[in-house]
Amino acid sequence: MGAANRFEGGPVPVALLLGVALLATAGIAPVSTAETVDSEDHEDETFSDLRVDVLTNPEGPFVDEEVLIQGTLTNQRSTSIENVTARIAVDGTVEAEDAVGTVEPFAQADVSVQHPPLAGGEHDITVTAEGTVPADNGSTTRSSETEELLVTERNRSDLVPDELSVTPDTGDPPSPSGTGEIVEGERVRVTWTLANVGEGYPATSLGLLEADGEEVDRRDFGRLDPTGDETGFAIRLGETVDGFAAGEHTATITADPYEEEPELDETNNEMSSTFTVLEKANPAVVDITVERSHVTVLGQEGPPNPWAEREVTLTVANDGPGPTVQPAVMEASVCSEDGVLTPAEDRCTHLGDWSISAMGTDAEREVVTEWNPEGNVGNYEICAYLAYERPQTQEADDEACKDTSVIVGNAGVGGR
Repeated sequence: MGAANRFEGGPVPVALLLGVALLATAGIAPVSTAETVDSEDHEDETFSDLRVDVLTNPEGPFVDEEVLIQGTLTNQRSTSIENVTARIAVDGTVEAEDAVGTVEPFAQADVSVQHPPLAGGEHDITVTAEGTVPADNGSTTRSSETEELLVTERNRSDLVPDELSVTPDTGDPPSPSGTGEIVEGERVRVTWTLANVGEGYPATSLGLLEADGEEVDRRDFGRLDPTGDETGFAIRLGETVDGFAAGEHTATITADPYEEEPELDETNNEMSSTFTVLEKANPAVVDITVERSHVTVLGQEGPPNPWAEREVTLTVANDGPGPTVQPAVMEASVCSEDGVLTPAEDRCTHLGDWSISAMGTDAEREVVTEWNPEGNVGNYEICAYLAYERPQTQEADDEACKDTSVIVGNAGVGGR
């Protein structure tokens, strides 16, 4: 049919030249029975009456992306085309068929289907349309267009947690400086690293921290660069958690916990650490003894010598249910209880400071020191003070005192 027959009746109106978009009232329906279409069979049947254009979104999809396939049908006649139907096929298999209806002169109609992700490689996307032309005695016009779609593998990220550590937080303010065992009731510092060891850039870099299955912290660092890239590095994270009860506990860090990112390796996203929380200890000063040096008179032991050094033994014990997990510090002094108008610092003698090594339950440590009253008679009090920085069952017994005295005996050099 020549162009003169298409435009009988005079010049084409401007409105028709501009075209009117026509949307089909019937929706796209999946084809229940697979039907194959060979685009090569229709190359000679592609007419300019009904032009077909094929579009895909995205234009170059990845293997894990759905693809919107769209066909645009354009009536290039000055008369309508009726009973228009369209089919969309992928690699020869019809995926959708649409009854478009009538397409007015110079108007367009769109057909589309949302296709599941395709395998990597090249795929043929074919849109075929046909309809009848009443102005040509009901003849059939048919057109087909095939586009090649390249589907590629995505450079995937791979979020991996590492270096998970659980330690007591002994800092104030909280800091990751704690080391050693954890005691019930004290705050705990959990640190870990998160790195992208893959090749691609994730949309999100989410790490979820859980303690005994309960969420503690969740952080998203966005597009974490791959460590293979010069800008990539592992991020060190930390969170302080309230104290745990005594017993076994588990801390778990999970990268991409909700599987929002298609990763290079989906098996290395989780790391766990089991840690033990100990019961509290109770280090205490439990005893103070003073051994006096005695004078010898005619070969016999006489009264205590107020001028001689006296051996002072300080006993520390742990009677708590748990061990001490770090050394305790003890200091001791002896103070005169006479002359209360004299300032305390002038009435006291510092005996020393000692570090008491860690002790298990029911263990004891003894510290032996010496004190020389230098002939100063009177009443004295020896006190020992224990400092232990970790949680303990009680602190009331961290201090102990013992009274002693220095006097002149019947022989003039005695005491009791």
